[in-house]
Amino acid sequence: MNGREPAILRFPGPWGIPIEVGGSLVMLGVLILALNPGEPIWAAGFLAALVLSILLHEIGHAWGAIVQGVPVRRIFIYGGGGFCEQARSATARQDELIVAMGPIVNLTIWAAGSLAVPYVAAIDVGLARILSLAATLNLFLALFNLLPLMPLDGGRLFHLLMLRLMQPRAALRVGGAVGLLGAVLWLPLMVVVFLATGFILLVLSRYPDALADDARRAGLILSARAIAMGRALDYFIACSTAPNGETPCSRKMSAVPTVSPAS
Repeated sequence: MNGREPAILRFPGPWGIPIEVGGSLVMLGVLILALNPGEPIWAAGFLAALVLSILLHEIGHAWGAIVQGVPVRRIFIYGGGGFCEQARSATARQDELIVAMGPIVNLTIWAAGSLAVPYVAAIDVGLARILSLAATLNLFLALFNLLPLMPLDGGRLFHLLMLRLMQPRAALRVGGAVGLLGAVLWLPLMVVVFLATGFILLVLSRYPDALADDARRAGLILSARAIAMGRALDYFIACSTAPNGETPCSRKMSAVPTVSPAS
């Protein structure tokens, strides 16, 4: 969670929850525009879809907290994703819904957007392409965030599942070990793919040109959110020394991909 980044913008959100924006989001926007110098309108559309998808992901987490009586202090969006900060800790059972709601929102947007694309294409092909990209982006966010690695939503859901099956101390160690293994395997793969293709996806060259172009842009979020994977090592070390169920292991952490993962 990026709690030390100052907010450059603050506005009221649903249920009276303040939404804050970090300055690193502006840097991400500049990066996306710089990578697409010939298509500024398309890059701006991608950036808008990305920010909106992350925001809705975090609003999903907030809804899961509010309906269970867990107050939410704020939603923070920044260049690496976002997080929903609760005013108090939730129980493990409450956390199950809170954590799951983020990916559920992204999957819902993907399904609804994908179903709407053919109808929108009959009216405006350009708008249909943007809608298709937004739907694909939300699918990436959901799948990335569901990886069973801390601090992604999938890692937290995996930890909550372990709490149903074993003692808290054992659940923390299992979750931390899985996260560490994932980080060890993931980061070298990221480097290899980047050096080989310049992009995060290995299969882009097999796609038709138009689809590959869209997929490359959607893949940007995976690169941005993958930075959070390195925090799995910190999580493992913290969980090995913290008392059962106490912070920092039990803290709410929502990554973008967090990619969240699109948190």
